Amino acid sequence: IDTPYGEVSGRIDLIEVEDGIEVPCEIKLTWSFQRTISPQYVEQLAFYCLAMGVNHGRLYIMWAGKPEPSSHDVFFADYELEAWREEIHRRLEMVLDAECEPPLSEAYKWEGGTRTGGFFVTI
Repeated sequence: IDTPYGEVSGRIDLIEVEDGIEVPCEIKLTWSFQRTISPQYVEQLAFYCLAMGVNHGRLYIMWAGKPEPSSHDVFFADYELEAWREEIHRRLEMVLDAECEPPLSEAYKWEGGTRTGGFFVTI
């Protein structure tokens, strides 16, 4: 994804093809016993959709103690993807313009308390 600071790129976990259309997929494994979908999972899927120029993505979540993954189709409106692009720009600006690293609380919020999904900034 092109930004004012360079290009942001990442690796998509899986790309499925349905009726000739590519669908980016995010695959997560969670030990949480709560069956709620983390907002960070949706954000990462939005990044994939934005990068591919599509509005439909899919989450596969392996829940602790459940043998089969759950599958969740997510459809983003154009304005939602544009808002996500603006959020990416905001985060990059914060990191690249800072005289020091952003506070850990901000990084933790972005990452959902886990390691990021392998996104890189090329300047």
